[in-house]
Amino acid sequence: MRVPALKTSDLIEDLFMPVARDGAGLIEIQIRIQKSMAALRDMAPEVFGEVMSEYAELAFKRASKMLTLEEEVEQLKTIKCGK
Repeated sequence: MRVPALKTSDLIEDLFMPVARDGAGLIEIQIRIQKSMAALRDMAPEVFGEVMSEYAELAFKRASKMLTLEEEVEQLKTIKCGK
């Protein structure tokens, strides 16, 4: 019996997106998410490059709507993975 291979995008969505969604209004969480995504992208760009940029942008968009201070949005923009 063979199990289908796990797609990278499914793994990233399952790991990061619930935290990104639930912590959308917390700058500390958003910074960690962006830095973690960037670290994975940099360690294995052939595996994570495209998918990390896609999900980092999604997390950033969600955070931009939830963060109450424009300064925090700008701070997040400067460290965003895939910028």
